[in-house]
Amino acid sequence: MNKRERLQKALAGESVDRLPVALWRHWPGDDQRAADLARATVEFQNRYDWDFVRMMPASTYTALDCGAKDTRRNDCSGDREITKFAVTRSLEWTELRPLDPARGSSGRYFEALRLTRQHLDEETPVIATIYSPLAHAERISGSARLFRDMRTHPDRLRSGLSALTESTLRFIEALKYENIDGICYVI
Repeated sequence: MNKRERLQKALAGESVDRLPVALWRHWPGDDQRAADLARATVEFQNRYDWDFVRMMPASTYTALDCGAKDTRRNDCSGDREITKFAVTRSLEWTELRPLDPARGSSGRYFEALRLTRQHLDEETPVIATIYSPLAHAERISGSARLFRDMRTHPDRLRSGLSALTESTLRFIEALKYENIDGICYVI
């Protein structure tokens, strides 16, 4: 049974020769350039031969396209830390516009997905990590601002969430034209 068959049968609840196994991680530094992220991901896959690949972009990739700034965290997670939020006042939710998945950090991630797929055999499923609009909102505003605006300015927040939802849908729609096998939807 090959990797693709194993994953498909396991997801369908059918019997498999063994459970599908995969590990993934962030690639600090390499997550800032499409070719480097693809290279790191492919090398990790080639070294361990997982049953599928989950692409791990910088955790802040959607926030940067909205105007947030980030830096590399000095810990083993490889995660990035927001140093400047894009939304600092409730009215700024209404100024958000849907993003183009081919531009900015989203575009770099999209290109990394494309390069990764090109460098792996067709038998290995590639799963894209997609952050939900609410997760995206938390990254561009911080938890305190997000929860405060949920209570005090829900209409403004709803406006921003609509733009973020449209951005997410555009990214997923663009993935349909690539050879990506699925998404991991992070909420």
